[in-house]
Amino acid sequence: MRYKVRVTVLDKKAFAEFRDRCCPDPGESVCSCYQIGDQFLFDPDRDRNCFRNCGLNTLTRTAGDPRAIPGGPVIPHCALAWDVLSRFITVGLAGGSFRGTGSEPNGSAVLCCPDGTRPVVFRIERLDAQEAPSQQLRSTEKADSGDASRSERMEEGGTRDPERMR
Repeated sequence: MRYKVRVTVLDKKAFAEFRDRCCPDPGESVCSCYQIGDQFLFDPDRDRNCFRNCGLNTLTRTAGDPRAIPGGPVIPHCALAWDVLSRFITVGLAGGSFRGTGSEPNGSAVLCCPDGTRPVVFRIERLDAQEAPSQQLRSTEKADSGDASRSERMEEGGTRDPERMR
């Protein structure tokens, strides 16, 4: 089974006592990178490089300008956020679960970037991606086509993976 991972921005926080002492621009209240409600989809079937490019082009929903949001077509994810998100995205794309670390009853996890003055809160969800019906039909037709070499491989314990049977 193939998996996808959806990341949603739930909230943005600001800690004024730290911001005033530590930020280069103390007037900035919350993180300006993300908007609450921004949504990103990591789908290796759609874009094989979605992970390698730090989430570039994974933005699927925003209230802002997509070209100005990390994960859009121009800007990769913020390094602080990516440090946390990438670990969970890797687990989700491999089919793992998010039990433990801030997990919710539906199996998703809530986590935040490590910016101690203006953290962004994310929900990350693993989505089960079903194979398209047309691909299933093609795989079945090819397996039943009577090709002796394929049948022999199957009897000898060869692959049952439809992608490798083509």
